[in-house]
Amino acid sequence: MLKWIALRLSVSSVSSAILILLFVYTVLSKLADLNFFRYQLDNQVFPAEISAVLFYLLPLSQIMAIILLYIERYRKLGFIYSFGLLSIFTFYILLIIRGYFDHIPCICGGVITTISWKAHFVFNLFFLGIAILGFVYLIKERRSSKQYY
Repeated sequence: MLKWIALRLSVSSVSSAILILLFVYTVLSKLADLNFFRYQLDNQVFPAEISAVLFYLLPLSQIMAIILLYIERYRKLGFIYSFGLLSIFTFYILLIIRGYFDHIPCICGGVITTISWKAHFVFNLFFLGIAILGFVYLIKERRSSKQYY
């Protein structure tokens, strides 16, 4: 019979791991092909100047989210930060779906290239829910163990 190794798994740590995987995937897909990432940004609806800033800002912000979520002491901030990043992009998707822009930009990256903007919106809502769930349970877990950082 196999003996199971007891792991300290909690809702917040699983939520954190899921978000870390999301951000690792997204940042690696950008860094793996910087030329294609630049092309993706240039085909969005915002001006070239904003694309130039986002070219550096997006990967750095995703790496920051990974670090904050990974280090337990900063995980609370990591959930808040992740929620903010995901909220911004989800709002951008909502503007696209609602026809706010003159043209609909391509969905050009990663495994989500084959889904519609509406499906991408739902995808993001799922991860927003994970961020909220992780945050709420982290607070509960820390209160029950009297950890307040």
